[in-house]
Amino acid sequence: MAIKTNKKTSRGKVIYESNKIIITAEDKLKADKEYSELEKIINKVERILSRQGFLAKDAKKKDALVVWHTIGEELDEYLNKKRMNKDEEKLFWDTLYGRWPKIHGGLPKFKVDLTRNDFKTARELAKFDLNELKKVGSWGLWREIISYKRIYSDPRIIEWIVEELTKKPRTRDESRPLLKAISNRFKKIDTTILTKEELYTKLSEIKIVEEPGNT
Repeated sequence: MAIKTNKKTSRGKVIYESNKIIITAEDKLKADKEYSELEKIINKVERILSRQGFLAKDAKKKDALVVWHTIGEELDEYLNKKRMNKDEEKLFWDTLYGRWPKIHGGLPKFKVDLTRNDFKTARELAKFDLNELKKVGSWGLWREIISYKRIYSDPRIIEWIVEELTKKPRTRDESRPLLKAISNRFKKIDTTILTKEELYTKLSEIKIVEEPGNT
C-alpha cells in the first residue's frame, strides 16, 4: 500500500511513500483516493470543533483534551476500515502533520517519534471515555503517559494508571516519577502473560523515586 504525503519534490511533484520497492500508477491512484477520504474527515472535524468554540484560527485550543479525543475517535473509525500493516501505519502517522492547519500548525522540524506522535496518541485516548480521561488530567499529562511504550503497549496498565491518578490526582511533572518507575519495572517483562490481578499486584508494589522539585 502506498501513502500520499503532503511533501513535494524540488520540481513540485507529490511524494508517495510505501514499504514496497516500486510504487505503481495504480498504487498512486489508490493513495490519492485515500488522501481525499481523509481530507473530508479533517474538514469535518475542524468544522465541528470550530463551531463548538474549541478551535481558534491560530490553532489554539480551548480544551486540548476534547479536541484531540475527538480527532482520535475519527481516526480510529477511519483506520478500523483499512488494512494497514505496522510499516504502513508508521508512514500514515507521519503524513498527518501539516494537513490539519486549524489543529496543528505546519510540519515539525524533525521527524516525530511514534510514541510522541500527537495523532497516534489521540487514537489511543479515543479508546477511553472522555470523562474518565478528564478525571486524570490534561492533554499534556496524557501525552506524557502515552509516550511510554511499555505503558501504552498494555491497556490494563493504562487502566491502572487511570484508577491511581483519579484517587491521587497529580500534575504532569508530579506523575513523571510514577510513569518512569512503571516503564522501568516492565522493561524486560511481557505483561501479556500476566493475569490482571498479577499485573495490578506488581503495579501496586512499585516504589517511586521522587525527582528533585517534586518532594
